[in-house]
Amino acid sequence: MNVRLNNKNNNMLEKIQNMQSQMENASKELDDKVYSFEVGGGAVKAEIKGSMELTGLYINQETINEGDGEMLSDLIIAAVNGALNTAKKDKNDTMENISAGIGLPNIPGLF
Repeated sequence: MNVRLNNKNNNMLEKIQNMQSQMENASKELDDKVYSFEVGGGAVKAEIKGSMELTGLYINQETINEGDGEMLSDLIIAAVNGALNTAKKDKNDTMENISAGIGLPNIPGLF
């Protein structure tokens, strides 16, 4: 079976190919971007790359000196999760903005 593409279909295909290229480029850029998140008034700060790799964890010396291991553990988890969520949101927003150019419906969690 042969499929015949008209100008409208060719135009849509070009838009989709362009969007795919933009998404690939944006994804590469976002993978290298560094996101940080602080908790406890600066007691703990986590840094991750958009590729979801933890690149830094900074703990205020006063927080260490307090000696509350459970509190410190909670702060570390909150900081890392905050940085991860920030990176995920940035990636989702970027991909949704790119896909909006060809009129795709907004499907939550698509990216």
